[in-house]
Amino acid sequence: MRIPKTARMTAATASLLTTIALCAAPAAADARHAPFTGRWISAEGGLVIDLQPCEDALCGKIVWLQKPFRKTGEPRLDSQNPDPALRDRPWCGITVIEGLLADGEARMAGGRLYDPKTGSTFSVEATLSGPSLRLRAYLGLRALGRTEVFTRSTDAEKTDCSLVSTRPR
Repeated sequence: MRIPKTARMTAATASLLTTIALCAAPAAADARHAPFTGRWISAEGGLVIDLQPCEDALCGKIVWLQKPFRKTGEPRLDSQNPDPALRDRPWCGITVIEGLLADGEARMAGGRLYDPKTGSTFSVEATLSGPSLRLRAYLGLRALGRTEVFTRSTDAEKTDCSLVSTRPR
């Protein structure tokens, strides 16, 4: 049985359009993430977080700490983590933001923020406001949350945990 030429072209066109749509979806997600990606330093200058795409969301990890060591000289460890197996890892290098999804051009929501200081996990959303990144973390009610402001980090020395991974002398 012969398939009419127009039917073959329609099937080929549909297949091509499906392929283009599937390939464009990750690119569209990356385009929405682009303004948020990069290294951001906290307002008080105590830490730098690197936000990067992870699967179809945005995640962030600590890449620099102003005080990676306690007064005793011991590294700051994730000692409050609810998972005992993770309590020996240093703060620097921990993924602290996961699952941020685009929610408009200058807003991401639906993520989780892990606080290694307390071992708690919060809901988090991010908004861009001029040159600033505003992270709003909350438990339950957004109105009862806390906002931290970050700016882009341009200091090359504040971008690598390995620079602070050795114990001070």
